[in-house]
Amino acid sequence: LTQQAGQIGQAKFVWKNAADTLYYGRDGGNVISYWEIVTASTSSTTYRDVSDCLGLSNGKAIVLSRDRIVGTNYKAVVSVRNIDGSYSSTDLLTQSNDKPMHGALCLLPDGSILAAHYVANTTNNTAQVMVHRSEDDGSTWNTISRQALPETIDIGGTFGAGNSGYD
Repeated sequence: LTQQAGQIGQAKFVWKNAADTLYYGRDGGNVISYWEIVTASTSSTTYRDVSDCLGLSNGKAIVLSRDRIVGTNYKAVVSVRNIDGSYSSTDLLTQSNDKPMHGALCLLPDGSILAAHYVANTTNNTAQVMVHRSEDDGSTWNTISRQALPETIDIGGTFGAGNSGYD
């Protein structure tokens, strides 16, 4: 069901399952890629934050995400949707803090794929970028850099103008 079609900034789509009384909905897309959760469970301790996705010419789709395992334990995960509809995933890193692990995927000219993501060390309040590489369409991943930045990022203190490290 389309509502307000043709209205710039106001177009939206709504839908529902046949047995439902409430509609799900979403505003019209305004960015090239966009993620929206349709259903979620508040009783589950696991959830997934999608950082990036990549479509390969062979029909596979690859997603880089941060998955909460339990409490404040998170892992960076690459999931692959194969051509036959099956899924596989590889855990790149697990960290026991609630800092972001978001990242990005990059398809290189040689066909290999890079996955780079943020890693926080809350013991010494620093962060780095970790980089992994796949040369087989995301089936296996090798860590190629644990410190891709020339210097670590100081994540201590409080964010805001005038605070140390945030001017």
